[in-house]
This record gives sequence, C-alpha cells and structure tokens, in this order.
Amino acid sequence: MPGPTVIERLIISICAQVHERMFETLYNQLSAGIKLAIDDLLVTLPGDQRSLFYLLKESPPSATVTSIKRYMKRYYVLDNCELDTISSVVVDPAFMSYLYKLACRYSARDIKRFKAPKRYSLMLCFLLETRKVLLDNLVKMHDQFIMDLLRHGKRLHEQKHRELRKRQKKAIDTILEVTNWLLGSQDDRPLFKKDLWQSVNEKRLLGSVDDLHAFKRLEERGLGDILVARYPGLRKYFSEFLRLPFRAKSGTESLLNSIMLLRQLDNGEIKRLPGNVPTHFVPYELQRILNGKDGKVQRNAWELGVAIAMKDALRSGDLFVPQSKTTCFVLGSDAGSTSLAGNP
Repeated sequence: MPGPTVIERLIISICAQVHERMFETLYNQLSAGIKLAIDDLLVTLPGDQRSLFYLLKESPPSATVTSIKRYMKRYYVLDNCELDTISSVVVDPAFMSYLYKLACRYSARDIKRFKAPKRYSLMLCFLLETRKVLLDNLVKMHDQFIMDLLRHGKRLHEQKHRELRKRQKKAIDTILEVTNWLLGSQDDRPLFKKDLWQSVNEKRLLGSVDDLHAFKRLEERGLGDILVARYPGLRKYFSEFLRLPFRAKSGTESLLNSIMLLRQLDNGEIKRLPGNVPTHFVPYELQRILNGKDGKVQRNAWELGVAIAMKDALRSGDLFVPQSKTTCFVLGSDAGSTSLAGNP
C-alpha cells in the first residue's frame, strides 16, 4: 500500500490529466469568434486603465442611471460573444463554478500565460457565469433604482403636503373672511373690485386662491406628478433594460406584452400606444394621472407603471430572465412560462 504522500501525488496527477482533457474538449468546440472575443477581453485598449476582464470582476455599485447603463453595456458585450453557440457543450455545473472562481483570482496577464486550451476554457466558464451574474445584478439594480425613486417621491410628496396644508388653512381663513364680507352686505348695490380690495388685501386673496388650487392638485394628482417628473431619468437606461430576454409565468402575459409594446415604440415600429393597452398593473398613484385631457393613455405614466410592475414581478418570480443565475431553475420547474415571442 503506497503511503499518503504517494497517493496524494497520484490524485493530483490524475486530476491534472482529467482537467487537461476537459480543457482540450472545450477548446476544440470554441469558434474563432469566441476566441477572438476572449482575446479582446484580456487586452487593455489605448486610453483605458483596465481590461474588460478586470472590470467584469468588479462588484456592482449603487444603482444610478450611469452605473446601470455601464453594467448594461458590459452585459451586451458578453451577449454578443456567441456564447449561446456552445450551449450543447456539457460542462458539469460544479466544475464550471470551480473554473469561474479560479479565473476570478487571476489577472489578465496571468490568464494570457496559460496554454491556449486552459486559457480559453477558463475564460469560457468565466464568461458563461459572469453573464448570469450580470443579469442578476441588473435585475437588482433596477429594483434598487425603482425603490429609491418611490421613496424619494413619497418623501417629497409628504413634504409638499405638510407645506401646502399649512398654507391651505390660512387660505381657507382668507376665503371665509371674504365670503362673510360678501354675505354681510346690507344692500343690493353692485359690488366692485375696489370694494373687495378695501375689505381684503388683493395679494393675500390671490395667493390664497393659488394655494387652494395647488393643494387640490396635490390631493388629486400629487404623488403621480412627482413620480412622473423622474421619468426622464428612468428612460436613460430603461429602453436597454427592456431588451433583456424576459420570460413570464402564466398569468403575467399582459406585462410581457407591455414590454413588447415598449420595444416596438423604441424601435419606431409603432408611433403611439394602442387604445387597449393593459393598465391593471399600474399603481394607484399613477392611475390617477394615466389619461390625458384627450382621454388617451399617457406614455410616461404608463411606462413608469410598467417599470414598477416589472420590479414587483421580478421579485416574485412571475417575470424572470432564463439566463440569470438566480432564476435559471424556473425553466426546469415551470413548463407554463411564456417568452416575448409568445412561445411556451
């Protein structure tokens, strides 16, 4: 019976041989396009301080329009690397995870020192796993951005409500004062503005009317108007976010159809929202301002409602991205899902 040291060496030698064969198998199935894309990821371009390989290993920052757009760009770079063409390659998930973690420990310079089979195999597993991680992070960043938008909106609404409520009380006192003066007139002679201004200060009365109108609007539309004011910021990244390959469970098809409608609007395939767009998922605060004066659904309020509904559906799993690390299990457990193409 060989000693522990000999057995350990034998195990290491066998593992190394198995790994080399697996690296060769993976390497031989890679297209020239994938190899070229991997080479590009390991190169630091003129004017850049870091390679894209380095940037892909960074932890996600706080959700801002800039950071989401930056992460979106990285995802679409990976998505264009022909990774789906090697979906038939059988790699044990545990081994892929091992190679991914191993690749994360190396720098681009270290990776380039390996022989081609190991270098490209490490990078392949890194890219496949990183794409999943990027999708997870994009979903989380969208969630965080929407939550921050809602928190900021509610806080601003409460602040405005407190301010206008104080002014509204004073405005009511002023209007009651004028009303009592009008009702208290003893004769039927015509009343002129100059008589009114002798009773109450003109600036005070007009300001009171404005305050009452402002409070009425805040009560009727307030939070909706505040949220829609943030719509231009959302649009800076949301059109690209909508291009992710979403799928939905049965019962969430209307949200998936809404995503398709927004894609068509962004692509110029349609010019305006159809009259029968689904609106049941739009939050109450936005329902109050959803229709314009012409009775038609306003895109800004409706699209913001879609973004909020997507946040909730992604949390619950009713909406998911099959390629993401968190939700990939849904494909195996839910046969009733629907894709944007409408195929289960």
